[in-house]
Amino acid sequence: MTVVLLIMTVFLTGLLGIHPMISVVLLAEVVIRIGVDGLSPLAPGLALAGGWSSIICMRLAITAVVYASSIVRERPLTIGLRWNGLFGLVSILLIALIVVGRPALMS
Repeated sequence: MTVVLLIMTVFLTGLLGIHPMISVVLLAEVVIRIGVDGLSPLAPGLALAGGWSSIICMRLAITAVVYASSIVRERPLTIGLRWNGLFGLVSILLIALIVVGRPALMS
């Protein structure tokens, strides 16, 4: 459950406009300080990286999305949410399934 919350927190804060670098650094520090019994250090790392990679293609203020929108003469909203939105949502679900569904990988 902890890893899913980490993934979703990075994803949702990214949608709200907070850069994933900020949320990942803060969440990693919190996880390190409080510690979660029985949770491998690999699991939160994969969760945070997965959340970051899923939101990075959808954020409207990310340089790649803005640059691509200027090349194809579309709004960043079209590029980030309409074109990349399905990819971002599917990838976040796959990352959650991989991290949660493969506990043997984490130990």
